[in-house]
Amino acid sequence: MRRGSEASSDGGDGENDVQDFISMWTAKNANKKKKQEKELLKLMDKTKHDYLRRVAEIREDTKQKMSDVYVDFLEKDAEISKNIRTLWVKVLETHKTVHTHAEDAAKAHATKAEAMGNNLEDVEKQINDILESEEQLLEELATV
Repeated sequence: MRRGSEASSDGGDGENDVQDFISMWTAKNANKKKKQEKELLKLMDKTKHDYLRRVAEIREDTKQKMSDVYVDFLEKDAEISKNIRTLWVKVLETHKTVHTHAEDAAKAHATKAEAMGNNLEDVEKQINDILESEEQLLEELATV
């Protein structure tokens, strides 16, 4: 068997064998490469499909959680609004009661002022009587 340039110069069977081997090796590598590309494309499609499925799941889960939070918010808002209305009703009732008592006290004061008249001695006597009655009440309360 001749080597190198001798083998190629006479165009013997060795040259054809090498060319056949190179052709087979190239074809085999090309087929292997195509097969790898197909597998890679399948893997990419599967990965893309899995990714899109997971994104859809996350999106749905997020929507549900947001919906639950919004429902909770609306329930709390309704409860707070109800409590505020209840408090306002109590405030208005208290205001009305205070106003009524103030009017009654003003009428009683006006009546007392009329009854006392302009006589300072009568006023002084009435004040002393009131103070004495309060002292008696305090003494009675202290003994109880």
